[in-house]
Amino acid sequence: MNNGSSLTNIPDQPVFVNRADEKDTIVRYLRSAINKRGGMVLVEGEAGIGKTRFIDECTKLAREMGFLVMSGRCFDNREYPYQPFIEMIKDHFEIGKKDLERSDINRIAERIQHELPMVGGYRYDLIELLLPRNERSTYSGSDPSQDQSRFPFPVREEEGEEGTDAKRTGISIYELLPILFEEISEHQPTLMVLEDLQWSEKATQNLIQFLSRDARREHLLILGSYRSEGSSVENDPEGPISLGDTLRRMSREHLYITLTLDRFDQARSMLLAAALLGHGMDLKDTGTMMRETGGNPRLIIDFIKRTTELELPISTHTRPPLNLADGQVGNRISSLGDEARSVLEMAAVLGEGITVERLSSLLEIDLDGVLDALDTLMDMRFLKEGGDHFFFEQPGVKELILEGIPGETRKKMHLKVAGLLELPDNLQDKDTGYDLALHLYYGGDLEKALPALIERCIGSLRDGDLDNALSVLDLLDDCIDRSDDNEVTGRIRIETLQLRGDVQDARGNIEESMVSYRKAIEYTEKSGLSRFSARNNRRMGDLLLKRFEWDATVEHYLRSLQLSKKMGDEEETALSFKGLGSIYLHKGDYSRSIECYIKYLEFTGTRTGIDHVRGLVEIGDIYFQIGDFNQALAYYKLAIQKGEDGRLSNEASLAHVKMACVLLKLGEVEEAKRYGDIIQSRVQSREPSKVAIEVMLLNADLMLELGEVEKADEIMHDLEGSIDGMDRLLRSIAYRVKGMLLSLQRDFKGSNLQMKAAVSTLEEIDAPYHLAVTYFNFGLIRFQQMDVESALEMLKKASDIFKRIRSMYYINRTFSKIREVSFIREDLRT
Repeated sequence: MNNGSSLTNIPDQPVFVNRADEKDTIVRYLRSAINKRGGMVLVEGEAGIGKTRFIDECTKLAREMGFLVMSGRCFDNREYPYQPFIEMIKDHFEIGKKDLERSDINRIAERIQHELPMVGGYRYDLIELLLPRNERSTYSGSDPSQDQSRFPFPVREEEGEEGTDAKRTGISIYELLPILFEEISEHQPTLMVLEDLQWSEKATQNLIQFLSRDARREHLLILGSYRSEGSSVENDPEGPISLGDTLRRMSREHLYITLTLDRFDQARSMLLAAALLGHGMDLKDTGTMMRETGGNPRLIIDFIKRTTELELPISTHTRPPLNLADGQVGNRISSLGDEARSVLEMAAVLGEGITVERLSSLLEIDLDGVLDALDTLMDMRFLKEGGDHFFFEQPGVKELILEGIPGETRKKMHLKVAGLLELPDNLQDKDTGYDLALHLYYGGDLEKALPALIERCIGSLRDGDLDNALSVLDLLDDCIDRSDDNEVTGRIRIETLQLRGDVQDARGNIEESMVSYRKAIEYTEKSGLSRFSARNNRRMGDLLLKRFEWDATVEHYLRSLQLSKKMGDEEETALSFKGLGSIYLHKGDYSRSIECYIKYLEFTGTRTGIDHVRGLVEIGDIYFQIGDFNQALAYYKLAIQKGEDGRLSNEASLAHVKMACVLLKLGEVEEAKRYGDIIQSRVQSREPSKVAIEVMLLNADLMLELGEVEKADEIMHDLEGSIDGMDRLLRSIAYRVKGMLLSLQRDFKGSNLQMKAAVSTLEEIDAPYHLAVTYFNFGLIRFQQMDVESALEMLKKASDIFKRIRSMYYINRTFSKIREVSFIREDLRT
């Protein structure tokens, strides 16, 4: 990575890469605390994941919102109880070591009394907690070391009311600290930060549980952090303590929520690397970084530092072998016998599919020997059991173990695993394909790895796991770059570019998708692999259609049609006809559109996929727009049947809502209303998608026609945050529906603005039918405002477009409305 950066340019403080959802949660809880509905949020994640950096960002937010921030930290193997609370109290009252000398106690007591009167009565008890253990006063009760859940404060003589010689007994810490934090937070909303709770002892854990109960009724938010791999405190007076046990107790009372900070995906890892370097990284370099760091932010920073310091290209840099003898993990590993260590190393290579049978086959150790080794590894908390498989308790430890295995040995182990996975019995498992691909890749058998990775990427795309698909594509790019340049590699290079385009399209990144397809087309033409040209051109047409670039779209579809017919590729021929049918539908050329869709149906037969269902819906749209409602109804019903047969619920719902619109036009008002209610309940029960958003929008339009203004308003409110992310056609429909809704709510100013935005967008993309419908609705709104001249102008514009596209139903409807408005204009004149 010879880019001019130097090691001194890389900050030690981790750059904060957006964790928007987690930050939003913290902001929500801070606002609740301001309203005296505090609580507790725990931030959990592995070492190096960015917990401290995230908490720093949260404290900054809190201070900006007017919060007092009090922070404390637990320390590894500290035996003193309440350490984080002692730390934050000392910081709050600015008490240093010298201040706690016996001669200064009264001065500190006066400061506490002055600042917090309610706590002031217990000021000496509070000071007693802050003193070092060996300087605390003796108490006539039990030894403090024998009861960490209750701190026995000394009896102090104080002057009672009106000079009486009253004596006060000691107070439990569970009484004192809640009083302290309640009074502090009453003066100013307070964020209490407790870091590294995995090292907290039982007394601190119990106190946190106690405080979190009260926080729900105070201006207090407790923000804690702990490592997901956990750690027990070995020298706690009551024996080793697990934070998990305390959290389980607290969970039963619903005292906290957990935010889990996961490793970065590739996109966020690239953002972090770019922030550190001051420029972006090549995909090849990114793939190496992801393999070495697994997306752990601290490891990414270390990786960037090492490669910058060594001035090596990232793609050729190898991380120095880790000396596992160093540190706690290394000590635990070095204590293992040879058999247990072999099992641990092979488990690290296997990664996910760790079973007794696989370990036995790969290591040629009998089952009893493997079971004995696994018992040892579970006792030492390297592995844990889950069903028929074993897993690493701490993902970071697995990576450390892998790094400790010499490179060539690790490759051989990966290939040995691949050989086992290739056996027919194992290949029946649907997840084996991906595992096989990875082991072939890491084992260096690129010739076999390439097709296996392609299959996995297709599977991830089909399952909607787009992040995994992108990760596999990075591995494919690296494989291709390291493979011999031949026809097989060339074919896979084209498939990889196509898949990258498909994934980016699925993520909504049309520009990036088009870049991938242009590269695929260029490479196809250069390499002479013409059999891939049809799909590349057809997919470019699909993308250009989404951008409403009609001429360029037709050009690519016709090119695809020509090539697919020549190659005898019926699937691409059908999809090219469907694409042309969509264009002519949007342009209002219904005759051509019908012709293309008839050709499409000739090739697709009885299929039930998304493209086929959508094609049937669009044929229904043709007949709906020209006013042949019975034909439209027939195709919408067929689309519903195909969608439900293929378990395509969103596509079936789209056909349902369009069918409801037809029923309304045919006078079946109650049936239309019934379908509208059913559709809305179906869509709201699922995660939102582009099709689901379209269904909701069309249903809002239907509700307005049915006079169900409140239901339409509710739907549009739910869609409020989705409008900007819609394509321009759907966005224009949203503007139109919103404009009609506002007019019914008598907000004519807002209504006019929405309708103008709809007209402007539709004129820009040249969608005549939707533009004519918008002009028609705008005319009705103007008429509602008694702006008769403007209403007539809009209606005549609508009429001209309906005549041009020969939409007979709307021609008649618009003509009738023009006559009605014209008569009223004449009446007004006379």
